[in-house]
Amino acid sequence: MSTRQGILISLALIGLFALGLWMSFGDSGAADLYFLKQQRDRLLSANEVLVRGNLDLHRIIDRLKREDPVLIESVARQELGMIAKDELIIKLGPPEDASGN
Repeated sequence: MSTRQGILISLALIGLFALGLWMSFGDSGAADLYFLKQQRDRLLSANEVLVRGNLDLHRIIDRLKREDPVLIESVARQELGMIAKDELIIKLGPPEDASGN
């Protein structure tokens, strides 16, 4: 093999190596594709959680529109702190120390 052929082969190998690096780590390379797939998977999971939450809210809205008494009572108790007419609230103070202090 002549010196000229050796130089051309060396340049070709360096070019192929550079091309491989560019394909792996460039803007649209394999590493970028890997990170984009991870981001897509995270977004799909977050989207699934939001879809389930929306379905739950639609069910609650539907029950409120149908005037479901059980749900209305639950909302009144939990969110508004309301009680029924025949109920009594007893508030207890902090427990006393056993030594009487």
